[in-house]
Amino acid sequence: MKTISRVLASLVLVATAGVASAQSAPKDFYVEGGLMPMKITGGTTDITPVAARLTLGKNINNNLAVEGVYVFTASKDSVKVLNTNTNTNVDVDVAVSGYGVYLKPKFEVAKDTEVFARIGYTSAKLTASVGNISATGDTVNSVSYGAGFQTQINKDWYAQADYMVFSKKDGGTAKGFGVSAGYRF
Repeated sequence: MKTISRVLASLVLVATAGVASAQSAPKDFYVEGGLMPMKITGGTTDITPVAARLTLGKNINNNLAVEGVYVFTASKDSVKVLNTNTNTNVDVDVAVSGYGVYLKPKFEVAKDTEVFARIGYTSAKLTASVGNISATGDTVNSVSYGAGFQTQINKDWYAQADYMVFSKKDGGTAKGFGVSAGYRF
């Protein structure tokens, strides 16, 4: 009887140790989803579409991550453009899409709260449409950068706010303030 009790006690201890070590394993990958009202300027027109941003990241260590980002339009902006054939204004819907690759250095400033920077490469394009007719502009490739903070909600989920400059090239800029929710796995 004592042998069975000792064996059962040993199994319980081994199982408990296995569960404890599995729970403390770091979660190196994460995914984020968020919205970013963008301001795109160039020439005499400002365009302000709302972009949705999906991010897949991997923590390399406690202070550095690498991210891949895909951005697409959540809400188009509409601008008035003069139709020279009819001498009337036409509403043109403008959408944005693109991707980026970033390094994300980060630093914990308080328990469960980090500040971070992003530096990387963005490739994006604008699409203008009127009714069933659309035209896609040239792809803009640019260095992009930004900063923000994130705070942990629980062990898997966190909230984030950031400001990004996606492009500052050829007299035009694309930038915005975004909010996201992230999940670690």
